[in-house]
Amino acid sequence: MKTWPIALALVILSTSNASAESVVVDTILRTTETSSGKPITVPTHPELVVSTFEIGPHTRLALHKHPYARYAYVLDGAITVEVQGGDRHRYVAGDVIVEVIDEWHVGITGEEAVKLLVIDQAPSGKSNTVLWDGETPK
Repeated sequence: MKTWPIALALVILSTSNASAESVVVDTILRTTETSSGKPITVPTHPELVVSTFEIGPHTRLALHKHPYARYAYVLDGAITVEVQGGDRHRYVAGDVIVEVIDEWHVGITGEEAVKLLVIDQAPSGKSNTVLWDGETPK
């Protein structure tokens, strides 16, 4: 009979100082929809890419869209997202942005810089940003 798995478990348990009281989980957002109310869709077996974005004050990002799921957590500052032909949302530090999928939009910063933690779920090696090419957006 092998006793090493039991002994290893006892060592791990006896050396761990973590307890239920030392871990606090605060759910910031739970949703199945993008910010425009459409379902979040994720490609089969996506590649997960996590990035930080720093966007300077008084910046208007180029018109663009995301073909796949993108989420952003506002670490610092505030940003307004304007979806072409519709919604306008302002997000501040502590907010989660569930970006629109396949809808043209821009991001606009105000008096201060914005820092975002961005998470993309796209097919491996594919970009999740399509810039408007100057033609009429479809």
